[in-house]
Amino acid sequence: APGNTTITYTLSSGCGTSTATQLVTVNPLANAGTVSGAATLCSGLSSAFTTTGTGGTWSSSNTAVATVNTTSGLVTGVGAGNATITYTVVSGCGNASASAPITVNSPANAGTISGNNAVCVMSTINLSSNITGGTWGTNSNAIARITSSGIVTGVSAGTNPITYTVTTTCGT
Repeated sequence: APGNTTITYTLSSGCGTSTATQLVTVNPLANAGTVSGAATLCSGLSSAFTTTGTGGTWSSSNTAVATVNTTSGLVTGVGAGNATITYTVVSGCGNASASAPITVNSPANAGTISGNNAVCVMSTINLSSNITGGTWGTNSNAIARITSSGIVTGVSAGTNPITYTVTTTCGT
């Protein structure tokens, strides 16, 4: 076990006894502990990672995806992808590392709406987005209606904003 102890060597002879002592320090093995933190994070946000180990430093396997403060363990999402957050302890008795994976997700992006911006009453136009997975909406079905596939039908004269909403784990 780690700690201090005194080693004593005694030599006895017909001429007397001689004793020598030496203080010895036993250091612990390096121990990075167990790393824990968020499994997912949104780009631009931060989350603290923790460890049960002490005396080490934090690092990221992919700083284009996630950065980490080397002393505090605060992880910040940079771009979409996967990274491994590692806590490393280096000592005179060896090195130890513990890590946890993290997935960084991009913020929601509805993309760009393409298509005509005017429709006649009782006629249709097709709208589309360069991003899939969203939901079409309108402020007033009395002016224009839109289907889930982006087909707009003019109902009555007027101006009516059409929206395309994408919702992800990182927001809308």
